[in-house]
Amino acid sequence: MALAYRTQLDGNLYGLVAHEQIQPGTVIMREKPLMSIDLPILYSEWSTSRALQFYNDEHDDKSHSNFIPRAFKNLAKPQRDAFRLIPTHALRWRKDCLDISRVEIHGYFFPYQTPSGEPMTRLVVFFNINVINHSCRPNAIFDWQENCGVVRAITTIAVGEEVFLDRLPDDLTWATADLRKEYLGEIYDYECRCCDCKPGTYQEGDTIRRRLKFLQEQLTQFCNDSSSIRPLRSIQFISHNLAMANEYVNLLVQVGGRNMRLVEAHLFLANISELLEDRHGAQDHAVKAMVIAARAYGAPKDGSLRPAVEVLQRCYAYD
Repeated sequence: MALAYRTQLDGNLYGLVAHEQIQPGTVIMREKPLMSIDLPILYSEWSTSRALQFYNDEHDDKSHSNFIPRAFKNLAKPQRDAFRLIPTHALRWRKDCLDISRVEIHGYFFPYQTPSGEPMTRLVVFFNINVINHSCRPNAIFDWQENCGVVRAITTIAVGEEVFLDRLPDDLTWATADLRKEYLGEIYDYECRCCDCKPGTYQEGDTIRRRLKFLQEQLTQFCNDSSSIRPLRSIQFISHNLAMANEYVNLLVQVGGRNMRLVEAHLFLANISELLEDRHGAQDHAVKAMVIAARAYGAPKDGSLRPAVEVLQRCYAYD
């Protein structure tokens, strides 16, 4: 039996709702995409490419505007029919072709390289995953594994509770409620109803996010240059950064940040504990980083595994 089912929530808004209680780390859904398109642009430039007019009848056959229409026309009939069943709030239709502005929004993008080493961006669109709505305090996380989209719970999800993903770009993670609302309304035609966005309660969330942005910047700078100027660091200064890292972890958990940012936070703590020669503390946080990554993504991600293992190796070398 499926752990969650898609349903119509309000008007033309659809969503995914838990059919039974779902524990953290549980795979809620694994789905192959209806459409997968390779775009000849760098993933890092996609945010600036957002404003490009990809679909335009006046463009010639060599323009990027033809990638989406061509991919749709090449779909088999079952996939084409499935696309037509996707709620109209998610995708618009124009002359039997997908409007790129909507595919861009509801699709998922991944950087990859061609066999010849050319960097490109892969766009994938799903039938069921695409109806999962956004929350600034998500209870699930999305990942791309073995050519499938995987949605995994990061908190306990009760029966009848809606499943949410965070669909904000990285540069809006710590933005104010007003900026997030403007983006979600303009791009998704959607209004987030989490406590960090509701009138009367969003002020506390804005305060926490401002603090998180500050802590992240300070800790990133500290951990990046600590190896070169370690002899110059005072115990008091390092201890101050340890306190900031603990605060960073606590605030992340408070706003539901149980993804790679929490992994990063425990790596901060592991590195700072190592500077204080607290090898047991360093080992503890390195292992926590790996466990959190494994719970959220099914296996430790490369970005968390390598630095965590390096911390453990250095700590064990002292024993």
